[in-house]
Amino acid sequence: MGIRHLNLNSLFIFRTVFEHLSMTKAAKVLAMTQPGVSQHIFSLEENLNIKLFYRQKRGLLPSREAESLFETLLFGFGGLEQVLLDISGGEKQLRGKVRVGVPIEFGNNVVLPLLAKINQKMEFITFKIYYGLAEEMNQMLLQGKLDFAFVDQFKMNSTLKVEHVFNEALSLCCSKNYLKTLDSNILNKKNIEKFRFVAYMENGPIICNWLEQAQGITKPILNIVSESMDVQGVAHLILNDLGVGVLPEHFLSHLSKKKLNQLYIFKAKKKNILNSISLVYHEGRLSSPLLKYVYEHILETLEEKMQMRELEELI
Repeated sequence: MGIRHLNLNSLFIFRTVFEHLSMTKAAKVLAMTQPGVSQHIFSLEENLNIKLFYRQKRGLLPSREAESLFETLLFGFGGLEQVLLDISGGEKQLRGKVRVGVPIEFGNNVVLPLLAKINQKMEFITFKIYYGLAEEMNQMLLQGKLDFAFVDQFKMNSTLKVEHVFNEALSLCCSKNYLKTLDSNILNKKNIEKFRFVAYMENGPIICNWLEQAQGITKPILNIVSESMDVQGVAHLILNDLGVGVLPEHFLSHLSKKKLNQLYIFKAKKKNILNSISLVYHEGRLSSPLLKYVYEHILETLEEKMQMRELEELI
């Protein structure tokens, strides 16, 4: 079917429904009635002779045809928006909601201050923040529920663009009280079984990465006594003398002096042990002037942060 036989407004409504995976939410965004939105989707399905969405208890599930149509519309509407901006005053007219997924502590300490600066400069841009693990972000990006996500080392879906944007410095820590229970504070292949570890995930991949980078210990067998899915949880377990764990330096810098004095930081052979943070997104979404603007400012600000940290280390 040719485009001249379609109601272009229905395509715009479809894009909004796909982004929210809800007729009700789309209707609210578009200032329409829910039956009105449903009718546009039904008409579009009839005209195209395809199923766009399947109804389920937790919302709408887009069909593969809907995903293909959505990706194409991202480019089409994005290009049209750019032309309209170019001929009507440009950047000042950017407005809309940008949905960003973040890990809790990196999000609070690094990403949120960055987004606040963007919002101060462009008051018509608003941000909706989602907290979660990389696996959750992967699914939300694929479902169109997120525009961007910050993740650490995790294999994302191959259809998503994964771009390294930041190096998170990591420290291996334990409480000074726990340290007193050990014969030695030296971590090596021979005595590693004497240590208890607090990890973020099963098998402690971040701890293993630290040990490999810092001490050259490959494939260590760890005695993991507890797992917590966020930095706050790991920190509480460490401060309560449970064992050894990894904490990011941006988190340590926000601890009170009293809590910081309770910690012992293990020495590393290298000055900085780093965890790679990536920005993940659908590449097609950058055809939207709004998302392209946010993307460019994120990259610029994080690059400046890394340069400043490298300069501080040299002084």
